[in-house]
Amino acid sequence: MYPNHVKPIESETILVPVDLTPLSLPTTLLAARMAQYENKRIRLLHLLPNTLTFSANRKNTLRNERYAQLRELAHKVVLKMGVCIETEMREGSIYHQIAYAALEQNDSFMVMGTHGLQGAQMLWGSKALKVVRSADRPFFIADAHTSIPASLQRIVYPVDHRPESKQALAWLTKLGKQHKARIHLVSRAGNTEFENAIRLNTGYLEHHLNQAGVLVKNHLVFQPIPFAEGILIIAQKEQCQLLVAITQDTALSPWLSAQTALEQQVMFNKLSIPTLMIHAFDGNIITDSTTGLTSPV
Repeated sequence: MYPNHVKPIESETILVPVDLTPLSLPTTLLAARMAQYENKRIRLLHLLPNTLTFSANRKNTLRNERYAQLRELAHKVVLKMGVCIETEMREGSIYHQIAYAALEQNDSFMVMGTHGLQGAQMLWGSKALKVVRSADRPFFIADAHTSIPASLQRIVYPVDHRPESKQALAWLTKLGKQHKARIHLVSRAGNTEFENAIRLNTGYLEHHLNQAGVLVKNHLVFQPIPFAEGILIIAQKEQCQLLVAITQDTALSPWLSAQTALEQQVMFNKLSIPTLMIHAFDGNIITDSTTGLTSPV
């Protein structure tokens, strides 16, 4: 395809981490729809809390209860959607085990539910976004009110001045061709500081998508409308079925950066549109000393 792009991974499985709250059902149903589109199997993963201080009896009871819940969830979705689901339980941090589980089985992508921003996450960033940034492959994100789309023919992608904006091209091309979708590129108008870079990124994406036979429509968000709000106005007007966003580590400040704030507004959008979050990487990795597996950070 093209260099320095986040390319779709060819695999037969989708990883779906669930916490077994009521959010787990709509999340798994979205994953099942994606599995139908892609002809893939689902790996349903539940992470147990750290049980080092638990007695053997309490640990066994917890595992049996959670496993029964996991199997019941899988059974409901299989009956409704007719997809193949495998179940698995692990113990450990969501910020490490989800990424390592995907690496071990080379899952194509992940589908995860989010409870939204709560308390201090408003300042420090959401847990869901941190999980997305811990893994080397994209996440489809849903919330409790997300409707399961019958198709993905209208997709919205915000474009900004960063070079990373171009990294979504391979995924946009795949989705556009696979679903015969129109890609709606949304950019900020009147941003004189970054106007040239935004125009170049938009032109680059439009050119290569058109070459691949994917339909494109450009939109501008004008001041004083905030960019995130403008994205959602266009998504609603165009009856968008999927939002796509590039997320990037922002280590310059521990506080919530403007870029992270925008990513969270898209991920936790008030329209409850499912979102594909694609993490741009700089090549740094971490290694799990117990498994030897590596994961970008």
